[in-house]
Amino acid sequence: MIDWKLKEASAEEPPSSSESLDPRVLSSVLVSVKLAQFEAAPAEGDPQARLLELMHSPEMRALLDSSQLLAERQGIEAHEGLTQIVTTLQEIDKLWSQVLLKEGLAHLNSSYH
Repeated sequence: MIDWKLKEASAEEPPSSSESLDPRVLSSVLVSVKLAQFEAAPAEGDPQARLLELMHSPEMRALLDSSQLLAERQGIEAHEGLTQIVTTLQEIDKLWSQVLLKEGLAHLNSSYH
């Protein structure tokens, strides 16, 4: 059985990390962002400038810090940790897209029958 509540830090975790987020929070955020992106107007402006802005954002710094932490915990290179994080997030996003599409199709199907 998986305990989805805030977890106390184990001996393997660094002392600065006393609690971790419930994984359902990530699922909720991904669904909310996906819905917001669906409803939002297409981005305008220079995509290269936006990309540069994003690559130097605090969010990107946090992602890079997380990859370093993962690398230290697993004894791998930081770029491998980053690859694992990005790949996992892409897979989760793809799976949520499939789940939401199936639920939407099932809802439409039940509406017409």
